[in-house]
Amino acid sequence: MAKYKCVFFDWDGTAVESRTAPAEDVLKAMVPVLRAGVKLIIVSGTTIENIAEGSIEKNIPEDCLGNLYLGLGRGAFDYGFKDGKPVIINSMLPDKNTLLKIHSASFDLHTKLLRDYDLNSDIVFSRPNYCKVDLMADHDRGGKLFLQQSEIGMVQEKLKRKGISEGLADVIRMADDMGTK
Repeated sequence: MAKYKCVFFDWDGTAVESRTAPAEDVLKAMVPVLRAGVKLIIVSGTTIENIAEGSIEKNIPEDCLGNLYLGLGRGAFDYGFKDGKPVIINSMLPDKNTLLKIHSASFDLHTKLLRDYDLNSDIVFSRPNYCKVDLMADHDRGGKLFLQQSEIGMVQEKLKRKGISEGLADVIRMADDMGTK
């Protein structure tokens, strides 16, 4: 059997059902893997406060924390652990001018969707290094903030009904064009 040196995985929606779901079973399963010297790297769009209710270091023995890393906020913050506490080992926050350009491009996409396709969207500006243009703003997600498998067909159909013939691929092209400008 292969001996793994490192395992990368997502948190909410993958390791746990949602960011508010119980995490005890996952954390217990992580301990022997960490203790065996395997690096575990949680890569997630969420924040450290949403990983194991903001207390992952209280649920993993301190001798295991040296093998645990977190890449969070869609690349905004990378964490390691020192003396049993999370520490930022790298951050990728844009400067103010770059952040304003990201905000502007997101608003331009939002405006184009409404003006040209009568498609309501919502923008989340409060992410540390990106904006989220929500194409399902009128859909109740039940607290799940990520695009769920069951929603992919719904959003594709919605986009096609609004005249966006290639669905998400077209919206991605629009966003790419606006970001390039």
